Amino acid sequence: MKKILGLLLLPTLLAGTRACAQKAYPVELLGLLGKISVPQSTPACYAGCSTKTDAANGSVSIVNTDPTYKEINDQLDKITKAAMDAANAQAAPQAPNAEQVQQMQQQAMQKAASMQGMSPQQMAAAQQAKSQSGAPSASELAVLKKMGQAQTAAAQINKLINEMSQKFTHLDKSPIDKVPMGANCPEVQQGGYAGPTCDCLIKRDMAYQTARDAKYNAYLQQVTAIINEYLAKVKVQTAIVDDFEHTAKYGEALSNPMYKQLVGSVQQQALSGVVVILAAASGNWEDAAKMYANVVNAKSGASVGCAGHKG
Repeated sequence: MKKILGLLLLPTLLAGTRACAQKAYPVELLGLLGKISVPQSTPACYAGCSTKTDAANGSVSIVNTDPTYKEINDQLDKITKAAMDAANAQAAPQAPNAEQVQQMQQQAMQKAASMQGMSPQQMAAAQQAKSQSGAPSASELAVLKKMGQAQTAAAQINKLINEMSQKFTHLDKSPIDKVPMGANCPEVQQGGYAGPTCDCLIKRDMAYQTARDAKYNAYLQQVTAIINEYLAKVKVQTAIVDDFEHTAKYGEALSNPMYKQLVGSVQQQALSGVVVILAAASGNWEDAAKMYANVVNAKSGASVGCAGHKG
């Protein structure tokens, strides 16, 4: 759960560093989407997680989903670190070294010399010409042509993500909790102890957990269908963003800092969609794995205090 919360906070972190970011991160968002594993069934999700067994009672529990999502999580961690480094660099700028100070002095002297003998009107015209020098070059215009398409695609990604989230809110998980537990096991005299046998307790819990697991898999199929539907739609729009980022060389093809910032802004907006889909997939994957862990513990008898029971 901590990992999921961290992923959902990533777009906020990136947005917070937008003002100081000079360019986009060199990554293909379509490639990130391709690394997202969509949950298919509870046994498969259980197999794709790290588990641990309590030595005291034999109960198995889910540790995390890292084996399945490690590669994409590692990549997102790198993007997060790069964003934090950019923010820190802006917060604590380095003082210029001696060579840089000398260059600034020379530039100031050259500027002063060039201004000598100019009338106030000429000086104003020179300043205006300098301010207009930031206009895009012909090569930059070719890059900026695709920016509008990329911005539209990024906005469409956010729209699709909102639609996906709305569909999730309409799914009904109540049938899972409505599964009946079954009749209590009868008490049986067992030496000096009277109570239910492990055989009965295990069979009762196994029937209950298996029925819940079946209901959960029916729910999971709806989740899977929604994720797959929107994953396909988002990929189409992400390809447009990636094409723009390649053309812009993640900002390197542009000299104007404002244009570089826009390149990063488009990527950040699209990346938000990637993060939300990943959180939906990994969150449901973990929940499905936990559901199947209940079946595993019922089968072993660990959930009813009968772990290691033989027949």
